[in-house]
Amino acid sequence: EDIYVNYYYKKQEFNITVDKVITGVTLNGKEEDVLNNKLVKVDVIDYQLESTNLEVSYLITVENTGEIEGTAVVEERIPSYFEVAEGTAEEWGEAADGRMRAEVSLQAGEKKELKVVLKWKRGSGNFGGQNNEVEIVETSNPANYTETDTEDDKANAEMVISIKTGKEQVAGLIIVADLMLMVVAIFAYECELYVKSRKNKKTK
Repeated sequence: EDIYVNYYYKKQEFNITVDKVITGVTLNGKEEDVLNNKLVKVDVIDYQLESTNLEVSYLITVENTGEIEGTAVVEERIPSYFEVAEGTAEEWGEAADGRMRAEVSLQAGEKKELKVVLKWKRGSGNFGGQNNEVEIVETSNPANYTETDTEDDKANAEMVISIKTGKEQVAGLIIVADLMLMVVAIFAYECELYVKSRKNKKTK
């Protein structure tokens, strides 16, 4: 008599996610506070526009949350007012048409971090919100499974750059200068009184 055995198996899940946060903002060599790692606002002083240096550091995390190993191609979309700067991870390919890609291989449960540093292009019109987006554009695995969830294949963070007048700084400098002139005038007046009093003592 023939014996038939039925085998059942559960298909393993395959899913790779991506996330992006702002980790640092450097304005003219000074580290700015990053209170919200998804949205940061920076003010550029109008009279310092031509000499302003602004760099933004992003951290992109690619994670395999599935049950089998796989590979993801991640595409970084560079905002129009920015360019790639020194400090960007070597895994990224050459930037072209405002995009650059990196291929990441991950075991199940493994994650990898990729750093991106962007430098602001100085310009009188280069202000406003700049959305920086990253997306998983391709995935693969030995079993040729499709991803369980594609909703987490995209992430973004935004920089808002605004121009600020230097009137406040100029006004502050004028006040300081006026105070200094006042101190000098008072000192000169006191010296004059002292000299007069010395002369009066000698005549007596």
